[in-house]
Amino acid sequence: MISAIHGDLAKRTEVEGMVAQVKELGKPVDLLVNNAGMASDSNEPGEEGINQTITVNHLHVLLLTLLILPHMHPTGRIVFVASSLYTRVANGSPDLALESTRAATEPRRSYSVSKLYNLWTSQQLARLTSGTDTLANASSPAAQILRDHKDVTITALCPGFIPTTGLTRHAGPVLALLMRWVFPLMPFTVSLDDGIQRVWYASTATQETVGESVHGQLVMGNPPKVCAIEEHGKDMRKAREVWNRSVDLLGLRDSGWALGE
Repeated sequence: MISAIHGDLAKRTEVEGMVAQVKELGKPVDLLVNNAGMASDSNEPGEEGINQTITVNHLHVLLLTLLILPHMHPTGRIVFVASSLYTRVANGSPDLALESTRAATEPRRSYSVSKLYNLWTSQQLARLTSGTDTLANASSPAAQILRDHKDVTITALCPGFIPTTGLTRHAGPVLALLMRWVFPLMPFTVSLDDGIQRVWYASTATQETVGESVHGQLVMGNPPKVCAIEEHGKDMRKAREVWNRSVDLLGLRDSGWALGE
């Protein structure tokens, strides 16, 4: 049986509502694909005062993930959809508020930054479940959730540039027109079917089936495979800072989700 759950990731109450519906179903979640993606030229802040694009693509994705994790199968999978555009923000700051102010003069930057944050977050969560990093409070409910889900596989994925997914539904009419009719003809774009194959690989690949572990890794390419992450994309000092700043913005420190020093 397939159950459809709808919610707006721009609104915290709807994120929490989706989690409540999952809990009511009473069945463990086998796979969570965090595919939220919006690219807006607007600098309108989200509910936590952070740029809307960063809020939807990263902040509330992290919220959803941490709230869903207790309801996941012990050997489930989590896929964070990132983007190769993370390479454009080698100077990306872990300060979400600072990146929000930068969006006022560089509106397209927020999308790339949000995907860099997802790449950092996927690696950080993988380190936590693997025990190579720890929370500040080892006896917190969050720490117990991690122990209960130490075998969950966490992967970052770049599905490629798929212009037919409605990514620019919040953008202006010119870009929307290009995305709908022009970009699909370009050689640098990816078809929806190819994108789905990459999602499938990131969601199912194991050491036994493909000869490589995807846990804590970045999957991209055609055919899909684990790819090297650029230096700034695996800066775990910044990844830890983004994690803690995000946890504070979401009010999850009291639940024990803050990292240790």
